[in-house]
Amino acid sequence: MKKAERKAYAKINLTLEVGEKRCDGYHSLVSVMARASLFDALEVSENSLGTTRVFVSDPALNTKDNLCIRAAEGYFALTGIKKGVDIKLQKNIPVASGLGGGSADCAATIDCLEELFQPLSDSQRHSLALCLGADVPYCLKKTPCLCTGIGDKCEELDLSPILDLYLNIIKVGTKLSTGKVYDSFDALEKSDTPHNHQIVIDALKNGDAKALTKGLFNDFERVVFPELHEVKALREKLLNSGADAVLMSGAGPALVAFYTDEEKARQNGEVYKILM
Repeated sequence: MKKAERKAYAKINLTLEVGEKRCDGYHSLVSVMARASLFDALEVSENSLGTTRVFVSDPALNTKDNLCIRAAEGYFALTGIKKGVDIKLQKNIPVASGLGGGSADCAATIDCLEELFQPLSDSQRHSLALCLGADVPYCLKKTPCLCTGIGDKCEELDLSPILDLYLNIIKVGTKLSTGKVYDSFDALEKSDTPHNHQIVIDALKNGDAKALTKGLFNDFERVVFPELHEVKALREKLLNSGADAVLMSGAGPALVAFYTDEEKARQNGEVYKILM
């Protein structure tokens, strides 16, 4: 039987500006998104059963509503292809952490199915991805992007081929409901502090790691840090251990520590890179 394999890379919001809630229930966003070298490993193979099955290293995710199954069912409905597939997924990206693991797995599933059976048009890929989640359109990209709309409109950025920046990605035990984080954010008094995404955009273009660490921000930290004191305390600990900056990704609570000194990063944990 034919099979296809992909690495589903974690997503990091280098900037995240949260706007007003829209009439469709989503929020307007502006975010510079990038992929980190932390990944889930996914394999899709055709089976003779005519059904879609998923086998995940984390047994809690072996459910009928697994996002990979939804991606496969959406692909087959869109193309009219009647096939069965087995999806094997090795989870490495922490679940419910703000790192987009589920969205990355969806995107990798779509990529594998296109390789095995039939490519989709750009509009089909985007519509299928958006049905699965607001981050999935970005996860189909292979480069940092400026994302607007609900995160689904992705503009690829001009990039330097080299960025000497090193990351630790720290899983926090507490899991957060993204919906509750948004609700808490809506209840806050709006900040008058202007958002500047251009610092990070220019740093990526110029390969300036130090400048990039000065431009990172995430609006959701205003909600999560006061509610989860252990997350804020961990951030301070990482800064005191030599990180140039520490940022929560997405709605959290995972933290990403950024270092311009590779040795300091290695002293504090496994080292990852931003994929350019």
